[in-house]
Order: sequence, then C-alpha cells, then structure tokens
Amino acid sequence: MNFCIGKNDKRDCLTRLVHCFVLVGVALLPFVCESATGGTEPSGEGEQKWKTFEFPTSENGANFRFTSFPDLYNWNIKYPQPGWEQAMDWFLTGMKREGPAFSLNAGDIMDARWWKNKKQVRRKTRAYWGGFKERFEDKNIKLYVAPGDHEYGDDQGLKKMRLAPVYAEQFASIFDMPRNGPSHKKGLAYAFTEENLAVISVDTFEKAGDRMEMSVSGKQLQWLKKMLQKYSDKDFVIVQGHVPVIGPVKSKNSSANMLKGGRDSEFWQTMVDYGVDVYLCGEHHRITAKKKDGIWQIVHGALWGTQTDVNYLRGSVWDDKMALELFKFQVHYSGGVIGDHPHRGQENRPRQMVSISRKAEIDGPASVGKVVIKRGKKQNRTTSKTGVFVPVSVSSHRLEDLDLHSRKNWEVVEADSVSTHNNKVPAHTIDGNTETKWHTEFKNNKPDHPHYIIIDMGKTRDIGGFAYVPRQDDSTNGCITEYEFFVGSTPDDLGEPVKTGKFKGDQDIKAAEFEKSVKGRYIKFKSLDAAGHKPFACVTEIYTRKP
Repeated sequence: MNFCIGKNDKRDCLTRLVHCFVLVGVALLPFVCESATGGTEPSGEGEQKWKTFEFPTSENGANFRFTSFPDLYNWNIKYPQPGWEQAMDWFLTGMKREGPAFSLNAGDIMDARWWKNKKQVRRKTRAYWGGFKERFEDKNIKLYVAPGDHEYGDDQGLKKMRLAPVYAEQFASIFDMPRNGPSHKKGLAYAFTEENLAVISVDTFEKAGDRMEMSVSGKQLQWLKKMLQKYSDKDFVIVQGHVPVIGPVKSKNSSANMLKGGRDSEFWQTMVDYGVDVYLCGEHHRITAKKKDGIWQIVHGALWGTQTDVNYLRGSVWDDKMALELFKFQVHYSGGVIGDHPHRGQENRPRQMVSISRKAEIDGPASVGKVVIKRGKKQNRTTSKTGVFVPVSVSSHRLEDLDLHSRKNWEVVEADSVSTHNNKVPAHTIDGNTETKWHTEFKNNKPDHPHYIIIDMGKTRDIGGFAYVPRQDDSTNGCITEYEFFVGSTPDDLGEPVKTGKFKGDQDIKAAEFEKSVKGRYIKFKSLDAAGHKPFACVTEIYTRKP
C-alpha cells in the first residue's frame, strides 16, 4: 500500500482516492440497477445471498420420498471443486430434503476418458469417483448408482476391452453397491427395497466379443427375472438403467445411445411380462416421458457444466399409489474451462464457475410434469398425468402414423419475420429437432398476423396434406390457431390456398389433409391467428404428406 507523506503527496493521494471512489461506483452500478429492476442474473461464489426458497418443493404426506438425477456431471469434477461448491451445496441439500429416503443416479457421473493404461484408470477413479461418493456421504444421501457408458470410459472406452474390466472392478469397489447381482455383475447390477417399493438397477452394458454392447442379456437377464419374481409382492417396481429402450427421445450434447433391440429386446419384454411400473434412464440430457406396454420410460437428467436447464425427478410413495414429478431450474456458468479432460478439445469442457439462478433461489425449481400410478388388484394403472407426461399425440396426430415426404434438400426461401436475437430462425422448421423453432420477432417489434414461411422442397412433389409441430416447451406463444396453406411451382406466384382451417392453440401435433392431391415444388404456411390472439407465430417443424 502507498502512503501519503508530504503536501504534494497528500494532494496526489486525495486525487487517487477520488478516482478510486469513482471506479468503485461504476463497478457497483450494474448491481444497484439489477436490484432496482429485479434482474435475474445469478449470484457467484462468495456473493451475498438472497435465497428465500427452502426445499422440499412440497410436503405431500407420502410414506417416503426419493429423487433421481442421472448424468449429473458427465465431466471430471473434483470434490471440492472450486467455483462449484455453493451451487452443489444448494442442490444436494435440496435433494436430501426433497427425497430423504434415497437418491438414484443412472450413470455417466464423470467424463472418465482415461484410456492410457490400467494404472491411470485405477488412479483417476479413486480420485474422482471416490470424491463423488464422499460428496454424497457428507450430505448423508444414500445414493444408488448404475453404470453408464462413461463408467466404461465413454463410447470409445466401450471398445477398449483391456480397460473395461478395470473400470467395472473400480466401480464395484468404490461405490460399494449391494452385492446381490449376477455373478459377473456384482456391485454393477443389484436390487433393494424400500417399504412397498422394489428398485432393480441394471448394467446396460454387456461384453460382446471385442467391445461392450448396450444390452441386458444372458446371466443378467436371468437374474432380472428372478428379482422380479422375488419382488412380485411389492406394490410398485422401478428398474433403473442408463440407456433408453423406447425411442425416439429428445437429446442434447449426447451420443444418443439406445439399448440394442429396443422394444423387441428380451430386456423390455421381461419388464412387460412382470408388470414393471417405471424404467428410469438417462444418457440424453433431456426429458422424455412416454408410456409403452404399460411401462413408463422416463428419460431425464442433465449435464451440469454445459447445459443451463437442469432437472431432477422426485418420487413419492404411499400405501396405494406412487407419484413421480419432474422439476427444472436454471443454472449459470462463467469463467474459463476446467482442465484434466484428456481427449477433449479445449472448448469442449465444463466451465469453472456454476451458480443457481436468482429465480430458482427465490421460487425454487419449477414442476414440468407429474404422473400418479395407482395400485390395482391385477395391475397398476395411471390415474393422472400432467405436463411432460402428456404425450403430444393425445387428441392429435403422431408423425410416425403419417405418410410423410422426405425433407432431404428442403430449404427455407423466405419468412416475413424472424426473432434473430435468440436464434429462433426459419431453418429450424426443417431441422428435425423439436428443441428448436422459428419464432416471429417479439423483442423490439411485435408485428401482427398474418405471418408466413415459404419452403423450397427441391423438386416437384405430389402433396396430399401437411403436418405442423407447434413449440414443445412450456409456452403456447405463437401456437397457430388459424392458417392458410399454399402449394405452387414458383415462390412468387402460389395462387389461392389449397387448404384453410383452424387448430387448437396447444402443443399437440397438427395434421391436415387436402380434398385432392396437389403438385408443386414450393409450399407456404401462413398464420392468420395464434393462441390467445397474440401477434406471434411459432413453428417447430413443418412436413408435407403423401397422397
């Protein structure tokens, strides 16, 4: 520190102090403004907190509650990890209060691309997996983990058979899961009960020659059947495994792995035969809940360090029913990237700082859907479902049931309005991704209807109708309720509409059929009105139907 001594020094010192106060004032200005305007930016490590929300999200009188959050990291995160601990404390303290009985994690806990040799696998797993286990022990959370592909070294690790057994040995040794699984999967596949609930956790990776394949087969499948028979007296049965069985599912920043054989696999058919209620899985870092053959497959989990909308599931069990509810909340990242991620590009790594959004700290996580399963005399039944548990095909159409044209070589020619500030651009209407969308401008201007988009299909086609997928998130803004549809040979002269009509302003998939087929290369979808008579239009996907 510099001290003022003489007369001139005092004047210079005073000048420096004035400059210092000015700089401090400028630095504090954004925080003052944010406080005055109720901003939603996150708090960083060490900042004063304003948290008002306290877990659990609700006290519902259940006999017991549990939580599930697969793919928690997918990155090599230490314990403690500088810049992460405040956010992790908020989340895991919340999970203990939300589901005090136990927590499930269907794998992919670290990146784990430790491919150098067996010594490296043992050293790194002791450090990172051991820290992961210790983190939960310090919160007094009883954690049940299933192996994911990252517990075998990620996708490339599944091909390194010299290392796969070492990963498996380390997993069984470090996490010390129940040892009641099949002989070759001790500590990797296991089962346990909690009052009237049975949980069976499987390893969805089996040795197949020179690699590990995604299946539950052989001795493990026979063991699964025995466990299902053993727990036939339980009111509810949950199976936990890493990869989904039934597709399609939403996916982001994922290898999008699925179980071999899908619905026709012996694994799925075994669960159907024995009346499993729920299959909990991860891998895809998005939420997809669907019921097939009497089983609810719930894909969930997030990618902390990369994705900003993270999620978890809370289960509540009573004598005669079980409720499963999914929650989301926002997190924010800052700083550089965390090192020690071999075989990753410099930018393909987690961020150094993570913080919980102010909205989540004040209001808590937001429920995005809930399903209630009621105990039955012969079989259990779903008595209510909301949000993500309500499929878009209810009272609407399913794309797989429609005879649709290929969209190869399709190109958007024109749209009357675009929300460019958040990348909701017209090209998203033909990208096959229900997570993206085209939205008309709404930030600076709010142009009213009509809105339109024109698409070049690349060649002349015989068209019998069209299908429109509205936005698939938590909003109905822009869901089109009145439309006109045009087909023509040039984009400048499309003539009269070949179809006009109205849709319900919800998120169900919409389909329309023409009175007779029409030939053309260009299509135009025109919105005349939208949900709530708001001025916006929004389209997630647009398809044409074969005659």
